Amino acid sequence: MTDVVLLTMPPNFNFTLRVQPQGVLHIASTLEEQGIDVKILDLTIDYLSKEKVMQILSKENPSIIGITAFSNHIRDAVVYANYFKENDIDAKIVLGGPHVTLCPDFVKKFKMFDHGFVGEGEITFPKMVKSIMQGKKEKRVVRGKVVKDLDALPLPAYHLLEMKKYKLPHISMRFSTALVSRGCPYSCDFCNVPKLSGRLVRFKSVKKIVEEIKILKEEYKVGSILFTDENFTLDERRTIELCKTMIKEGIDLKWLCETRCDLVNRRLLKIMHRAGCRTIGFGVESGSEKIRQQIKSRTVSNNVVNQAFKLCNEIGIKSAAFLIFGHPNDTMEDIKKTFDYPLKLNADFIYPNPNFLLPATSVFENSVREGKIKKDIWEKYASGEIKHVPILAPNGLTDKDIMRMIIRMDALFYLRPYTIVSRLKKIKSFDDFATLVRASRDILLHSVKSDYIVKRFFHAYFYEK
Repeated sequence: MTDVVLLTMPPNFNFTLRVQPQGVLHIASTLEEQGIDVKILDLTIDYLSKEKVMQILSKENPSIIGITAFSNHIRDAVVYANYFKENDIDAKIVLGGPHVTLCPDFVKKFKMFDHGFVGEGEITFPKMVKSIMQGKKEKRVVRGKVVKDLDALPLPAYHLLEMKKYKLPHISMRFSTALVSRGCPYSCDFCNVPKLSGRLVRFKSVKKIVEEIKILKEEYKVGSILFTDENFTLDERRTIELCKTMIKEGIDLKWLCETRCDLVNRRLLKIMHRAGCRTIGFGVESGSEKIRQQIKSRTVSNNVVNQAFKLCNEIGIKSAAFLIFGHPNDTMEDIKKTFDYPLKLNADFIYPNPNFLLPATSVFENSVREGKIKKDIWEKYASGEIKHVPILAPNGLTDKDIMRMIIRMDALFYLRPYTIVSRLKKIKSFDDFATLVRASRDILLHSVKSDYIVKRFFHAYFYEK
């Protein structure tokens, strides 16, 4: 018998990067520290049907099932929880994660959840679990306390996952996520992270981070790490200290991170490269400086963006441009600039996405105020009344137009002669060659099967009629 089973939801389309669920891992380790038996079912990696999950739950007979869900996974959370209830599961079902944190009343309208847990869970959730296991009555919605000292948390419960299953796309190297900080001081209009984690950024100490990295490398044979912080280089001094410590300790690991273009410089990037940094993802968002000024809480000019990518190229760090199609004031001219800009930047990778209308973001609230969407749109998505995740499609474009632009951009970027020649020049081993072949094959298949991608992403909405 297991006291608590923690459940993540499956990805809603084929090409989601499968990464270790850091939030769930931290919750699990604090539960274990309190003597509570825990099992994690990570459906992003295991692809278990609700019927298969039910078989496991029947065997484990937990007191509590904790389901964590981002907004774009909330329909699956409803479907799974409803299935468990219909099959008379003898456990309390608690919904946690970003969606319920931003929409606390959600569980009051979806009765298959016994409780909703709002906010960070490491301090409060173990107390809630013990209370339920003792037969005490808990509030319908329980609010967690913010963890001020991240060093006080035990190491994430990596041992509860099959770590060998987590690998970077097209690469056989074992891969893991790690977290250096929580929170974000900025307020970009498409992002709800500040409302999820707070504007006050809290950091793990360098000692704690290095300890975790060593465990991932030595015990789990991880060869690459993605630091999942919103702005890895937010505190330059701490970043340099971490890199110097990794170099001194002889930690031979390749790692990736994400940050803003205005939070890097030559000195910082050089020491990051020496410490093993091989790829940085930058939030470019738009190829139009005018649009970028409107959506970001602190303006990032084209000159700053250009310099960040130029420095990465000179130093030997691969660069990735995160882009959004469908900003509130986007014109076709702006969208064309977004198409062209990564080519001018000589970016190594691009990650184009639609503008998801995430709860509690400025773009969501403005869209409601302007009558573009209803306030309950996510409830309708969760219940199946609307078929696809809400996205913003401005200036007469449709959701399908946006998705086709994204697919077309992927194909144009990765299959152009310049990119192919550039990749060929960087081949230094057979593994590099094999990686390039696999990546090119997948991109070509994705391009050919663009209708299939749209269909998967939008839950067959456009193909049901």
